[in-house]
Formats: sequence, structure tokens, C-alpha cells
Amino acid sequence: MEISLKELEIILSTLEDICNPKPHLEQWTTLPRIAAEMLLYAYEDGNIADKTCADFGCGNGILTIGLLILNARRIYAIDIDIDAIKTTRRNLERIAKIYNISDFKERVIILHEDIRRLQPFPVDTIIMNPPFGVEPQTRHADRYFLIKAFEMANVIYSLHHSTEKSRKFLSRLAKENCFESTIVKTFNFTLRARFWFHKHKKRTIKTDFYVFKRRCYGRWCQHG
Repeated sequence: MEISLKELEIILSTLEDICNPKPHLEQWTTLPRIAAEMLLYAYEDGNIADKTCADFGCGNGILTIGLLILNARRIYAIDIDIDAIKTTRRNLERIAKIYNISDFKERVIILHEDIRRLQPFPVDTIIMNPPFGVEPQTRHADRYFLIKAFEMANVIYSLHHSTEKSRKFLSRLAKENCFESTIVKTFNFTLRARFWFHKHKKRTIKTDFYVFKRRCYGRWCQHG
């Protein structure tokens, strides 16, 4: 499907959100504009259409649905939270019906799995919005998402909290795993209060949009 940034953003803005978010999972839904920009960048980079892709921590399925619309051959939507899995499935069914995507059940495989315990399998591309680690209970959670992604794919598109310390760490982690890291853009990511302990209605954090590309041959390089 040929689609503009605005058109994709509008589609993604209609999705149902997770009704029962869990504090310990830091479930911040990717903003439709940011999701659309990430997806179209990856698409124009040649890493979505006709590719096998994965969405780590799929949440309400916003990135998974974008991958479906942009003609990924196969998509693995993975989340530890059963409520997220159910929300993703409902959103998929509704969008597939509206846009007449009759083969979505064959193309999208939904996995109820903990990323840390996921048995690695080869995919071409991973696109994800992992936990930022801005809550005390989720410190460094994005690290194990990335480490698993490095095991499975040659190209990874991911969002991470933008701090000097985080940038240095992610650059070093990428090099240790034979990946080059590039910051494509820094977004203002609005976090709206979702839990009883949040003191403000919303807060905005700087978030870096990274592209990680394998720079030397590894376990799954034949899929790159």
C-alpha cells in the first residue's frame, strides 16, 4: 500500500490502547506520529516490504499494524502482557477489515512471550519501542530488548531515552555486538499519567530514534 506519513499517522491514531497497563512493564504507547515516522523511515530504507519483521513489546500493536500496512511479508508481534496481546489482536482484526487485508492471519504471528526468555530465531528487521527505563522498576529494561534483537536481526529500529549516558552506553553495546548505531532523529515523547503514583498529568522526555545495522557477519547474516 502506498501511503503518506499523514495517512499512516491517521490510521495509527484510531487504534485502541491497552486498557489495563502494568506499572512494572512501563507500557507507554508509541505516539502515532512517531510510529509513522519510524515505520516510513524503515520502509524507505528497504527493510519492511517483503521482509520478515518483529515488533518487540508490541503493546497495542501500533508498530505491528504499520508493518502490515507497509507490506511486510511476515510479522512477529511479541509481548509479555496478555492484555497487550488481546489489544493487538483486536486492533489487527479491525484494521484488516477496514482495509481489506485478507491474509493478515497468515502474515502476523502473535507470541505471548517474555523477550528475555524468547528463543532466538532469524528475522530481517526488528522495530520496537522498548521500555525507556524512566521508572524505578524498569531501569535498564531496554538493554535486554536490544541484546535479544542483536541476536536475531541485522537491522533494528528502536526508541531510547535520550541522555548522554544512554548514548554512550548504546554506542558501546552496539559495537560489542558488531553493530553500527545511528541516531536518526530526537523526538519529544509525551508520557501521560497512567498510574496512581504519577504526580503530573503529563511529562515530555527526549527520545532518540536509533538505527542499528550489523557491520560484520554473525549468526543470522544470511537474512540481511
